[in-house]
Amino acid sequence: MMLFMGIVLTVVPSALILGFALAIFFSFVRDDPTAKGIVNFALIILGMGLVLIATHVVGTYFI
Repeated sequence: MMLFMGIVLTVVPSALILGFALAIFFSFVRDDPTAKGIVNFALIILGMGLVLIATHVVGTYFI
């Protein structure tokens, strides 16, 4: 139970801080087309990484 509380008390504030930071960041990105392109590229790379991780997990599960 103590481990669970430690995880909750660590993750929740971190998620809130990250959420506010991302909200502020994306509000600034909407005004700049160059920054918008960079963020889109970063999101594409992130999506490709998640797809590769998912295919690795699914592939090792069935083999």
